[in-house]
Amino acid sequence: MIRDTLSVEAGDVRLALYVSGPRDAAPIVLVRGYPAAAIVWEPVRAHLDARYRVINYDVRDPDASTVNARAASV
Repeated sequence: MIRDTLSVEAGDVRLALYVSGPRDAAPIVLVRGYPAAAIVWEPVRAHLDARYRVINYDVRDPDASTVNARAASV
């Protein structure tokens, strides 16, 4: 369950961040590989966010994040 959706901007790139869990809990940052979107962590988040502040993000482009014109292709 994603409770907050935030974004971080640097130049012309915006990364979408997803945060859930108690605000005063120990943080856990979930990172996954390209090209999957952050939604792949939802089953894991469901088990963690009762005890931890769970933070994950979309890499550039797959979902809510942006990619700039100079981005490298894979």
